[in-house]
Amino acid sequence: MKRYLTIFASSDLLKIVLYILILLYVRHFLTFIVLILFILKGRDKGELCLFLGVVLLVMLRASSMDIKTNHFVIQTIKENGYIAKGLLYDLKLKGSDGFKIGDVIYVDEFSEKGNDPIDNIYYVADEAKFLFHIPNFRSDLYLKIADEKSYAAEFLKYSLFDLYGDEDFNIFLSAYFLYLLFLRLFKFIFKDKAYLAALFVFFNLWDIDYTFIRIASLVLLKNFIKRKDLILTFSILLFILYNPQSIYSYSFIFPFALRLFLLYKGQHSFKAVILILQSVLFYEVDVISLFFFKYIMSITALFSVLAIISVYLDLPSFIFEGFKILNDLNSFIVVRGQLSMLVIAFYLLFIKSFRIKSETLKLIILFLLVLSNISNYYANVTMIDVGQGDAIYITSINNTDNTLIDTGSEYNYYKLKRFLKRRGVYSLDRLIITHFDKDHSGNIAALLKDFDVKNLVLNGEDVQTKSYTLKSINEKIYDNANDNSSVYITDINGLNFFFSGDISKLSESDLCDKYYGFKIDILKAAHHGSNTSTSDVFLNTFRPKLALISTSGQYAHPHKEVIERLDKWQIPYLCTKENGDIAIIFGKFANFYITGNHEFGIITK
Repeated sequence: MKRYLTIFASSDLLKIVLYILILLYVRHFLTFIVLILFILKGRDKGELCLFLGVVLLVMLRASSMDIKTNHFVIQTIKENGYIAKGLLYDLKLKGSDGFKIGDVIYVDEFSEKGNDPIDNIYYVADEAKFLFHIPNFRSDLYLKIADEKSYAAEFLKYSLFDLYGDEDFNIFLSAYFLYLLFLRLFKFIFKDKAYLAALFVFFNLWDIDYTFIRIASLVLLKNFIKRKDLILTFSILLFILYNPQSIYSYSFIFPFALRLFLLYKGQHSFKAVILILQSVLFYEVDVISLFFFKYIMSITALFSVLAIISVYLDLPSFIFEGFKILNDLNSFIVVRGQLSMLVIAFYLLFIKSFRIKSETLKLIILFLLVLSNISNYYANVTMIDVGQGDAIYITSINNTDNTLIDTGSEYNYYKLKRFLKRRGVYSLDRLIITHFDKDHSGNIAALLKDFDVKNLVLNGEDVQTKSYTLKSINEKIYDNANDNSSVYITDINGLNFFFSGDISKLSESDLCDKYYGFKIDILKAAHHGSNTSTSDVFLNTFRPKLALISTSGQYAHPHKEVIERLDKWQIPYLCTKENGDIAIIFGKFANFYITGNHEFGIITK
């Protein structure tokens, strides 16, 4: 058996595919060059030729990715739009045009491009033309549960149709167990061809997405290749060649990472790997599922089948009540927070240096690292990338005192929730709403449900904390909601912040008159970079050192005129559209910023 595993581990092709994956994940040119040199060093001619051949193949495939089809199939219907699948790309379609799941649509223009690892959405469009409908079981199932509020119907909306835009470890990974359940059921009827019947049924439930492609590739390859390492290798290679962007999807990362671990399972604890993957990808660890992983997944898969059956037949309600109790128990003990790569490297070095063999002790150390929230050691102010909206998080060391200003829109709540979970947040000391436009206040109810919000500030009053004071500087009442946004200023660690909501030039002018001579270091540019704000008079009066803009690029934000004015007054700016989350971090000797795309800079006091 040991020799058999050694043969698996020695696959040159698997190593090369893993090298390619590492290079695709790297975003920095210097790191890319260092990795290339490391990979090339000491390789024999055969391995080197194979490596360069696969690299060339991937480059040719990636270079063709701009050739996209304009035809998409509606896969999910959400409250304010649709998610549609294309040959290579996914599409977010806005509006409510009466499309159904299974409709084939034609899209003439794409308004923006993005990349989200959970939804795998790469294009956004405002209009589409209906072409024809593809009848399938998935479409019929959705029509039957769309207006139902039963626990089984809500479960299916969440797990099969992703209506709520949130990720869940158990539902996410139970797809493979659902396929295995179908396979066992069909073995009695279809014998050796049961896998084809199981794939057919699974396809009708999941449609063509990365989950289906992953399972189908592994299952079909298993019928032609016996070596586990080669099955895994060709399945990964298929993903890369089908769509290089797909490797950033959690539907790729999590399952394949687990399969890699199982290939080398003698070296690490399975539970430790599950804990790390949950923390790194989902920002929380379900303790119950960690210890009863296989059973929880199997029960979730079985419940999926029962929930589907219940749509067509009346099943006893106690079945679903029993699962609800199990699901509540599973989420009863949850450890939030993300282990950074640096912390994981420290953990691996620590257990190796002290030769720790006990799997229990390894798990305890990992739990302590997650609980310690060591990745959030510095106090900071972060403009969260919530798309077209505002959400600003202010926190002291390890979230001991925190404030959230605005919540973003309801549609992007999963981004806000994901950020807070990653930071290990269980409660908010205060939630401040600057005004009630949906892109600023759309998630109040959701936050009150998912987090312990101790104080809700709605009327623009001053906020006093242990470390700083948020002073409201509104003076007048205007005839529009944007100009009545609560405007706050504060001094944190020697930096003056100006949080401007959505005020216009009119309100800015009044503030210039009253606060002439006030110094601004960090400006939250008003109204997502609209040209109705951030006037020349305002910039000349306050001369901020850095401007932050929160927008997805919708409505052509930030407007060209605003960027020209910032350039005119030599004010650098950062925008969530390009930079992702933007954190202003406070150090003892200096303040600096770091962005989601790893830009870094010092901010002088």
